[in-house]
Amino acid sequence: MLAAAGFVDIEQRDFPTPYVWTPDTIIGYLRSTATVSSLASERSSEQLGAGLRRALLDYDPSGLYEEPMAFYYIIARRPD
Repeated sequence: MLAAAGFVDIEQRDFPTPYVWTPDTIIGYLRSTATVSSLASERSSEQLGAGLRRALLDYDPSGLYEEPMAFYYIIARRPD
């Protein structure tokens, strides 16, 4: 698309980045999303967090859950 729009010297750089989630970071992420926040009251949110923490630790007692994340940029130049 960039080339078709007249850009040149198109370069993409990828930054694969490992990330390790913990029960706290997963629960915090879920609590920060509008979907979960709008559906759960304070008390039910605490119950959800406790249940999720138990399920995660049952799945992997280390409490560490790796996810590869991919970040990138594309840069190009439009000739004068």
